[in-house]
Amino acid sequence: MPVAFTVEGRGRVEATCHDLCLGGAFVVTDAAAPFGADVTLHVHLPTMTDEVAIQAKVRWVKTDGMGLQFTSLDIHETRAIMALIKSG
Repeated sequence: MPVAFTVEGRGRVEATCHDLCLGGAFVVTDAAAPFGADVTLHVHLPTMTDEVAIQAKVRWVKTDGMGLQFTSLDIHETRAIMALIKSG
């Protein structure tokens, strides 16, 4: 799914999200944030009309992207991610 992310001091980066779950996601990008960085993931989730901004931390970096761990999800975001996972 298409996503974007922002890191303090950088502009918005368009990317692709794989393996989205309640704990986090893998973001495919050639402009990964460094390990340990706080990022905001911008994504359109089913059942939600507006783009959401999810706070996350970079837990690992590869040449093709980065693994994010979500640091805060509200109930609406949690439900939307669960619906996405169930729709498979």
